[in-house]
Amino acid sequence: MYSTGLAYFLWLISGLGALGFHRFYLGKWGTGLIYMFTGGLGGIGSFYDLVTLPLQVREANLRNAYREVIYDRHAQRKPDFIQNDF
Repeated sequence: MYSTGLAYFLWLISGLGALGFHRFYLGKWGTGLIYMFTGGLGGIGSFYDLVTLPLQVREANLRNAYREVIYDRHAQRKPDFIQNDF
């Protein structure tokens, strides 16, 4: 589960978001690399993240919860020909 406080801390230590550490933390590798090479999209993306970071953390947590439900459901499903009547 992702933490808003940690995401803001990573935003702060990455040069106010310019290096995109918070993006890597949230699993957004593509935009993390873009932020790293462009300085947070010239500061505009960094300011956007300052305002929307709690929503991004919530979205990342929901995305992980969704993945867990989907993959757990598929892992528990057994083929019809397997019977556990030993």
